[in-house]
Amino acid sequence: MIEKEAFDSAIHIMKPMTLVSDFHMEDLALVDAVAQLFLKARKKQLALKLYQNMLFKNKLPKTLELKLLENGLSVAYLNGDYQFSSKVNKRILELEADQ
Repeated sequence: MIEKEAFDSAIHIMKPMTLVSDFHMEDLALVDAVAQLFLKARKKQLALKLYQNMLFKNKLPKTLELKLLENGLSVAYLNGDYQFSSKVNKRILELEADQ
């Protein structure tokens, strides 16, 4: 029971991250991990908000951008946000065409 309470408390503490609209590149791996924790906590809307806030903002290294886009795409599908998933999928195809 304590582990669940600690997990729920951590999720609650991380919720304000969804209010940040622009992240530094060095923070993106942490933000991605937080989004994945939100998914594990069945907070898929919070995870989607993080990907919406972190993608399409800055120029990223291709491998990092692809990883974030792929994670963001699956979260967008889970949320039924087809507009965002279409935008993400389009960017993935652009990056893959450049390889």
